Amino acid sequence: MTDLLIVGVGNLLMGDDGAGLRVIERLRGEILPEGVRLEDAGLCGLGLLDIWRGHRKVWLIDAVNVAGGCPGEVRWLPAQAVPRVERFDAHGGLEAVLTLAAELGELPEELELLAIVPEQVAPGQRLSAACARAVEAAVGMVLERLA
Repeated sequence: MTDLLIVGVGNLLMGDDGAGLRVIERLRGEILPEGVRLEDAGLCGLGLLDIWRGHRKVWLIDAVNVAGGCPGEVRWLPAQAVPRVERFDAHGGLEAVLTLAAELGELPEELELLAIVPEQVAPGQRLSAACARAVEAAVGMVLERLA
């Protein structure tokens, strides 16, 4: 596998919203195939366009409320499954960034999202028990796909 960028998105100071970043932290301790790059994007918003520019294949890892999902659930989703917004809002989160990127023709050729359903997004650095287990599951899912 070549030219794969894996990007963690979130805020470590907002509980489960930091789950994607925790997955990136854990993956840094693993031996990954050549051509795989890890990026901690934090809350970069539109900066994602600069981060993934030049990469054909991108996996985003983020805490996302998935319709019908239970806290701690981890699910691969195609980028098209993330709802788009009617009107761009710079503070709108991942949905707004993907909407604008699609309109500008700035989406990577292959973009997938590893969604971790949060239980609590509130000030605090601790993940809920459900999301802590989900981080471990997400690491396993990424490594399985890379194998």
